[in-house]
Amino acid sequence: MLSRAVLVAVSLLAAAAQAAPPADVTVRETGLGARYTDAKGKSLYTYAKDNDGQSLCIDRCAQTWPPLIAGETAAPAGDWTLVTRPDGARQWAFKGRPLYTYSRDPAPGATMGDGIQEVWRLALDLAPRPKGILYQGTLSGWVAATSGGATLYVRDGEKDSSAKLCADTCLRGWRPAAAPAIANPIGDWSVVARADGVSQWAYRHQPVYVSQDDTVPGDVNADGRDGKWHALVLEAAPALPNGFKLGPSDYGPIVVDAQGMTLYSIPNYNAISKTLCLADCLNTYWRPVPATEGTKPSGNWSVMKGLDGQPQWAYRGELLFMHTRDKRPGEIEGDRFASGTGNFGWDVIQATSLIGRSF
Repeated sequence: MLSRAVLVAVSLLAAAAQAAPPADVTVRETGLGARYTDAKGKSLYTYAKDNDGQSLCIDRCAQTWPPLIAGETAAPAGDWTLVTRPDGARQWAFKGRPLYTYSRDPAPGATMGDGIQEVWRLALDLAPRPKGILYQGTLSGWVAATSGGATLYVRDGEKDSSAKLCADTCLRGWRPAAAPAIANPIGDWSVVARADGVSQWAYRHQPVYVSQDDTVPGDVNADGRDGKWHALVLEAAPALPNGFKLGPSDYGPIVVDAQGMTLYSIPNYNAISKTLCLADCLNTYWRPVPATEGTKPSGNWSVMKGLDGQPQWAYRGELLFMHTRDKRPGEIEGDRFASGTGNFGWDVIQATSLIGRSF
């Protein structure tokens, strides 16, 4: 048995590691864990190529990814440390990883930098979870899932102390999320001993299940089933701006306007439009998606100046258009359109592109 002195030492070390973030950092707690932003609400990122507590993002890189510079009186505390940049400035680091913002994030809450070149990642501190539990992006938001990507669900009114767990005929559509026989509680996760002898995971005292209606990773087909079953959403998906919604198409759900007409974006619009779709092409086939003057950006949605100088909606920094050949909701005649070649160019905005990566 550990001595009292050892236990006290361990407690002190844990408290030190969990020191409050510095004044230059804002924390937002979610079911996923803690998300970190700068004092203005801009998302913070880490760079996989940084090593040994040093920042390798300098010069042009630092123009795109401004480092989070610490104030003159800043002092390290717990997981929050300081690294010295080549120019002598001190930069905040979390768990040894220097922190940056992304210059192209249009508004607080935007996460356009996450995943770029597979080396830039959001700065967050994931909540503790059992081995084999995944935090996965779906149309409902980030959910808890099995290691194979099957979404986990909870049922209204069911608690780990209840004798009326889903059983018998109820289990025809559901399977308890089994925990190892020797599993221990961790964070918000605990273990339920079922009457049939199966150990089952529970989240915040609600037993979790897998639905037979979900066939591929990321499915949330049973969300809302019978008004009692709900996907275990840890963080809800970001809301679309007013006037946009999800609509059906041959590609599955896509982003459409209030009338259901398809929206399109084009990577590197300025370069492609000058070579693949000149003025006549644009006027014939494409209409900009207008924005009201003074509309504020929301997450990865922003307002940019269009070719005509008027406010125009953009998603992830790419201007949005509608295609003149689309006559009814759900049509996607403009997808991959470029000067009529049909090989590359404008893209529909599939709902799956709105989902963040899995953790």
